[in-house]
Amino acid sequence: MPIKISWYNLEKTIILQEFVGNWTIEEYYHFVDEMVAYLQSVSHQVDIIAEGSQIASSPRDMFSAFRYASRKIPNNEGALVFVKPTLLFKSVVSAIERIRTASDAREYYFADTIEQAAEILRQKRT
Repeated sequence: MPIKISWYNLEKTIILQEFVGNWTIEEYYHFVDEMVAYLQSVSHQVDIIAEGSQIASSPRDMFSAFRYASRKIPNNEGALVFVKPTLLFKSVVSAIERIRTASDAREYYFADTIEQAAEILRQKRT
């Protein structure tokens, strides 16, 4: 699957998302549903590392997909760190920013590596 999701650490405080190649709207909806399940499996805040350096393209009509995500994602989603985002991935982030409301605004950071992203989140928590 071109969008992979996994726990980054044993404490289940960070989720790693990996976007690779081309993906469809249907795959994105499945990804969102999987994210919801991960977030609902714990009661604490969970930060996200999104690695998108291997994205080849994104589907059309992502705004409706992002609206779907913004309605479904639980409130325990924390900060998002984007790892080495491509120009396409940055445009996806920009689209997310336009859809999110003040009540579901999240902190965004950028990093060059997954390890650097994890360190940013560790420093943010201390």
